[in-house]
Amino acid sequence: MDGDSPEHDRDWQLGYAATVIVIFAGYISLRYAVVLIHEILGHGATARLLGGSFFAVYATPLSGFASLYLPGMDHGALAAVLLAGIAVTSLFGLAALVLARRAKGAAKIALLLFAEAALMTSALYLAYGGMRGDGDPYVAAAYLGLERDALAPLGIIMALVFSVLLSREFARVDVFREKRPLLRIIGLWLPGLVFGIVSLSAFFANMGNRYAGLYGGTYVFAALGSAYVVSLGHPAEPIRIRLGTGKQIIAVFVCLAVAGYAWGGVFGPTPEKANGVMLEEPPIEVESSYFDSYVGNALVRFYPNGSALFEVGFGPMNANGSMLDKKLHDTFATRPYLPDWASRGGKFVSGMLNLSANETLLLNVSAELGGDVYALNQTYSNARVCRGWVHLNVSQNYTVSLTDPWIDSGGYVDRLTIEWAGNMTLLGFNQTGGSAPVSSDNSLVWNSASAAQAPIRVRIWLTP
Repeated sequence: MDGDSPEHDRDWQLGYAATVIVIFAGYISLRYAVVLIHEILGHGATARLLGGSFFAVYATPLSGFASLYLPGMDHGALAAVLLAGIAVTSLFGLAALVLARRAKGAAKIALLLFAEAALMTSALYLAYGGMRGDGDPYVAAAYLGLERDALAPLGIIMALVFSVLLSREFARVDVFREKRPLLRIIGLWLPGLVFGIVSLSAFFANMGNRYAGLYGGTYVFAALGSAYVVSLGHPAEPIRIRLGTGKQIIAVFVCLAVAGYAWGGVFGPTPEKANGVMLEEPPIEVESSYFDSYVGNALVRFYPNGSALFEVGFGPMNANGSMLDKKLHDTFATRPYLPDWASRGGKFVSGMLNLSANETLLLNVSAELGGDVYALNQTYSNARVCRGWVHLNVSQNYTVSLTDPWIDSGGYVDRLTIEWAGNMTLLGFNQTGGSAPVSSDNSLVWNSASAAQAPIRVRIWLTP
């Protein structure tokens, strides 16, 4: 009887499918490990070694970010932190490639797949990360005074060299019972090739995404090109390694389940919906990075000698960030970065009184934690309260104009209170826009729940 039996063909097909499953499932889990190494041991550890802070991390099998604070570092150190993710991941990949030569069985394949994920993603990110405004190579090049794509040649060379080294190691093993070297090598490139083809597809769907196009195109060219060149050397008889056993399938699916839980359950599916992991409370100096708006009240109290006390209360809010952003934002509830709030208070007063640059420099505004801010029909506690004195150049019967400094940026002061000392008299006031105030013997109060209710400008006449 010529040829193999149907039972033999079926067994071979099942074994081939099981091998593919093990390779793909293992590769995705290992790629997640690569991202974690890039963010934690690359950016995070380097930041701490150089005196910075590493307080949060987010990661998926494709990308991630490390939340850092890098005070007092020169541009060279900042560039080193940014490029450390690529450098450390590449070193791990090269180490895995060396260890794979002595490893046996499935461990050898796992090390080779890890090396491929670590080396190729790092090299191609270095090559084309300059095309992304948030890419590490883009920002690092700016710190080093280089063109945004200055590191691209180095990244392309690394990708080509790494692809040849990987193809040589792939040629030394056989997991598909394939005698032809080219197909044997491509078999281990297969998971990465799928990612490369997906990147190319993303480019063709959106031609503006040049990063995806060059990343995917270079990957496919390097993988297939190196596989072809290495296959021409007719390497020695490969080591036969059996993949797809029941224990291996269970093991890789356990790894895949852990990676899936880490992605969906711990870190969150996307950066916009990131839960992330907060490693420690962030330094107070980064407080402003974790609020996207703030509500505010202003009180101005006039005195007969022409001076005025300003008291501005700020309530920072995080309404549009990810869960991780909100978690970090909440840590600042009772520990504000007061120098920043004092600066904001000074700018507020300067904008309200339309002070010149020299007059603004003379402002002495202090900030403290305490009090409440009333806004949007509710009260916000733990306000950042800024206080300062201003001397007004006015005559005996003086006129003062107060402009809402937030109107031009699309906001408004939620509560504006104007007061005057008991021995002063209100001669009159007028306003541009907004609702009428609530008046008493020595105050006018505007409570605004929307920009339409807030006065744009108030002019007040007082006499001692």
